[in-house]
Amino acid sequence: MLALTALTLPSYPVLPDIGIDPSWQIGIITAFQHHLNFGTDIIWSYGPYGWLDVPFLFDLSLPRLAIVASICANLLFLSLLAAQLWRRGANVLVWVVVAAIIGLVVEWSAYITFGASITFAAILLLIFAFDARQIRYQLAEVGSAGALLALGSLVKGTDLVVGAGLLVVAVAFGVLFKRRYLAMTAVFALLSFLLLWIVSGEALSSIPAYVRGIYETASGYSAAMSRDYSYSLLLGVSVLLLLLLAYGVLIALFVRDQTLAFALSLCVPIAFVAFKEGFVRHTYPSFFEPLLVLLCVLAPTVVARASPSALLVRSFRPAWWCVAGLIIGILFTTFPGPYFVESRVTTGDNVRKVVLSTLSESSRQQQQDRITAAINQRYPLSDSDLAALRDGTVDVMPWDTVLVYGYHLNWNPRPVLASYAAYTPYLDHVDAAHLASAEAATHILYYFYDYAGELDNRYALYDEPEAYRALLENYRVADNNGPLLLERRATPMADAATAAGQSCSQLGSWIAVPSAAPDRFVYASVAAPYSLVGRVLNTAYKPAELRITFQYGSGLQSPSFRLIGAVAPDGLLISGYAETQDQFADLFRGRVDNPITAFQVSVPSGAGDYSGQVCATFVSREMPASS
Repeated sequence: MLALTALTLPSYPVLPDIGIDPSWQIGIITAFQHHLNFGTDIIWSYGPYGWLDVPFLFDLSLPRLAIVASICANLLFLSLLAAQLWRRGANVLVWVVVAAIIGLVVEWSAYITFGASITFAAILLLIFAFDARQIRYQLAEVGSAGALLALGSLVKGTDLVVGAGLLVVAVAFGVLFKRRYLAMTAVFALLSFLLLWIVSGEALSSIPAYVRGIYETASGYSAAMSRDYSYSLLLGVSVLLLLLLAYGVLIALFVRDQTLAFALSLCVPIAFVAFKEGFVRHTYPSFFEPLLVLLCVLAPTVVARASPSALLVRSFRPAWWCVAGLIIGILFTTFPGPYFVESRVTTGDNVRKVVLSTLSESSRQQQQDRITAAINQRYPLSDSDLAALRDGTVDVMPWDTVLVYGYHLNWNPRPVLASYAAYTPYLDHVDAAHLASAEAATHILYYFYDYAGELDNRYALYDEPEAYRALLENYRVADNNGPLLLERRATPMADAATAAGQSCSQLGSWIAVPSAAPDRFVYASVAAPYSLVGRVLNTAYKPAELRITFQYGSGLQSPSFRLIGAVAPDGLLISGYAETQDQFADLFRGRVDNPITAFQVSVPSGAGDYSGQVCATFVSREMPASS
């Protein structure tokens, strides 16, 4: 177990890099340190204990605790798994295969985080509790499982979803099979959640908003973040494995093997969430890696369930499960190269840096100086811009929060940490309400990304349309020589809309943009509803993506941008197309460089996921005064 713990140490770099992911990682750590309320002040796919998953050493107290917590989580899971193997009388082959999968095949540091480790541990505790005969063991095990699930739900949003699924399974089996103590798992989870929430310094009133924010972030992910990669074989194998897992539950119930049915049912929620995470953006190892661990979790339970009289149950024998899991792991985690070997080198190097940084203040300072210099080089700011930013508060759009760390700025973020993740009307609205309020930052640094630079080829103005309109109405351009530096207007613009007509057409047809008065912008609320197939795919897998294209100027045509259908009804600025940062800045000055005459909403593939009709409702609003 000690050897496996060493092999499964977290391999995060000592200090954050530069880019999208380091920006939100720094954001959740800084939000916790600044005592911002998750759910109201900050909305993200991580919770107030999210820093346990990203133990960067830019502040020693939290990372030290996160590193210790990660080691303890791994050791807890491995100890419970070993106890289960021992208790079930697993033979040497099962021990060796399970150890090989966990220690060598699974890329632990990349796909099995702190939250996942404690969730796996909670599953084992619930399996123990299901077979326990003494009430003190039953309560101790369901209580510990509930506490771990509560902690996981405050680390990452998907762990909240998984935890809710596990609690439903525990309560259902407790009622169906007269093990009512299993229902106490939900009580312990709720009490632990409240205690951990209070300890983190969060306001109790923020809990409903936190749950709502996690739901919105999870519900909008499929349509907004999916990528259209063709891995049909991998997808087919993954669906087959999920079906086999569900089939196993049915067979176990049919032969009245309650323990096996319970263990398999507990694996269904985490396997489904891993499937969604793995195949929405097609980072497919993030499905197979947790599934391999689940096979190891199931193996001890399966080994005691070899009933010779039931032919179908023999398929659950551990030799088949573990050998099949090992083969699948080797096939999928070594494509296109044996990175599970290379990652051990990376892990060892990062562990060495962690030890040096923890023990040596000078070593840590040198590393911090290097990353700060890299941030300053990647995001150069003039002395005048820095002076303005330090005389007030600052937010960064659309996602480059890392420069707040590099320049030690007074950060005052909008709720959603990055614009690309405000992909539901609720998330768009809370950002817009914040930007329009007196609590918003005095300055905003906006890095305009064109078609090639924007995430997933989106159009920057349409990531969060309502929030962008609030930005336009409440901020003005202070400097456009580097990034766009915006400062609050002395008087916000009037927010009065005038109806400008409606137009409907088929997907792929062009929709003309109505003209407006010279001092007004035209906005379009665009709706392209799903078909029944699209709604099912949005839940079970992912729907086809929408695209939007503009005709502007004298017969010119823009690239085909990805359109997030959920926020398209929030009001897309359709008066002019901003291709560059200068043209983007001109919109804040009431100037339209590329007037849009028509736009087209299309579906490159999978048109059956939509009803086939697109409707646009147009309004005009006051534009900023030319300056």
